[in-house]
Amino acid sequence: MQIGFSGRARRARPRRALRPRGRRIIATVALGLAVMLLAGGAAGVYLYQSTRTATEHVHHADLMPDRRSAAPAHPVTLDRGKGSTSAPVNLVLMGQDAPRSAGGRSDTVMLLHLDADRQTAYLISLPRDLYVAIPGHGKNKINAAYAEGGPQLTVRTVQDLFGITITHAAIVDFRGLIDITRELGGVTITNPYAFSSHGYFYPQGKITLSGRQAMWFVRERYALPRGDLDRTANNRRVLLAILDKGLSARTVSDPARFRAFLSELAASVTVDNGFSATQLHKLALSLRMSGSDIGQLQVPTSGFASVPGVGSVDVVDQRGLAKLSSALRRDDLGSYHD
Repeated sequence: MQIGFSGRARRARPRRALRPRGRRIIATVALGLAVMLLAGGAAGVYLYQSTRTATEHVHHADLMPDRRSAAPAHPVTLDRGKGSTSAPVNLVLMGQDAPRSAGGRSDTVMLLHLDADRQTAYLISLPRDLYVAIPGHGKNKINAAYAEGGPQLTVRTVQDLFGITITHAAIVDFRGLIDITRELGGVTITNPYAFSSHGYFYPQGKITLSGRQAMWFVRERYALPRGDLDRTANNRRVLLAILDKGLSARTVSDPARFRAFLSELAASVTVDNGFSATQLHKLALSLRMSGSDIGQLQVPTSGFASVPGVGSVDVVDQRGLAKLSSALRRDDLGSYHD
């Protein structure tokens, strides 16, 4: 299968895909930070001020483990001035219902990798039932990390799984998807299967989604022929539609609309205490990409299993994981293939 990579890539295009098996809020988890960062990649005083205002209103909380396990191996240089260099940035993205409290349960975990050249980003999803080692708690589904030790343990689990250093972490409120699609006046996607969910009918072909209609579109799985696989594909469709419309010339050229768009994002995002508004804004301005430069991957799995006391799990393909982890450490996901 070909990797779900939209638009052009400045590096070698990935050749193979991992099976898409995200969860219901994949769109918002990615959206909450990635879109805000990508919005800063455009030029102009107006965009500078808009993104600065948005980043200043992002919420902060204690999301990272202790410094010894969370600090980057090499300092991240956010200033892209002449002669400066940047290191890759790895952010763990978690989705839940109430980000401001940083409590509750996270059903979605993703890794956002920003290349050192800031020209390409990759979203790597980790299925909620992925069977992994959770530090201090043995092996379990990855979403158990959040239940056992909150965002800090989730970050440690992702860090140990890939053998990389996590730079920052963020939590996103999946309800923000409703507000964002409304703010944009709806988003248009191509729906491959006609189905109904919670009183809404989604015909096959091009449809426009907004509000609760969009929420049930990305959450439905039972009415789809391939269940979770199709739900994850729908999540990606909505995510890309939000990215395309939120960063379109029409939205960006409308100051009121663009600021409202960024404000909705800021209200839905909580980042770690070490990720200051100044750092977030500098990172946004350092980017040289658009929504079409985001690659989408997933941790490779080799099948399913039933584990006593745990239940049905997704088994990690260790060979594929080793390749993916190596590409991450080399900052060379563009050449990664399974």
